[in-house]
Amino acid sequence: RQAAAAAREQRRALAELNSQLTEIRGSAVGMAGAFAGAFASGHLISLADEWSSVNARLKQASQSSDEFSSSQKVLMDISQRTGTAFSDNAALFARSAASMREYGYSAGDVLKVTEAISTGLKISGASTAEAGSVITQFSQALAQGVLRGEEFNSVNESGDRIVRALAAGMGVARKDLKAMADDGKLTADKVVPALISQLGILRDEYAAMPETVSSSITKVENAFMAWVGGANEASGVTKTLSGMLNGVAGQIDNVATAVGALVAVGVARYFG
Repeated sequence: RQAAAAAREQRRALAELNSQLTEIRGSAVGMAGAFAGAFASGHLISLADEWSSVNARLKQASQSSDEFSSSQKVLMDISQRTGTAFSDNAALFARSAASMREYGYSAGDVLKVTEAISTGLKISGASTAEAGSVITQFSQALAQGVLRGEEFNSVNESGDRIVRALAAGMGVARKDLKAMADDGKLTADKVVPALISQLGILRDEYAAMPETVSSSITKVENAFMAWVGGANEASGVTKTLSGMLNGVAGQIDNVATAVGALVAVGVARYFG
């Protein structure tokens, strides 16, 4: 009896294990299908275009080819370390570089501020839309040389950790920042060094947080975009495709006219 019971228990365990393996296989297949859809040809073209567009702005914001290459690498490192979109981080750098240089800051300083903002947004739990809004508003503030009004409100609402870092770096209470913003006292020469001084703390704080699925997916997207973009730069695949599509677009009127004529002939024959 004991042997029979043991045999039944083994069969039950094997059946349960087989069921679990089937579920895992189904999940894996489903995930593979999702990635296949995400990286279909249309998406690949979109990624290549995005890579080209982002890097064109980076080149415009860089003072040399060496600075461009170095900034591109550091921005990708920041993006992969924080699980944030390379495009967003590159956009913040590109929008802020010129104005920060006017205040005497280097490309390295711009990269540090970019990382502080990106890391602070992740710690704050900002959504993709919120992060994009903060990046836009903050870069506008740097261009104006002062963080106030709508720009401050955006950071204050979606980037709580950034505001706390700013307060700590300036040695003031968080509650006092709103009044300082209203009075125009949050100038670039105070905001930039304050955020840079808190970068190490922000890095340590983020490193202690658990990895999320969304961050991991963003890292995959970043890496894949860089790979697709690099391959496109080497082979010019999308340039060739764009030329073909432009050719089709240029002939679309002729195509439409020809189709219309064929339809007219068909209708005449049908009713004739």
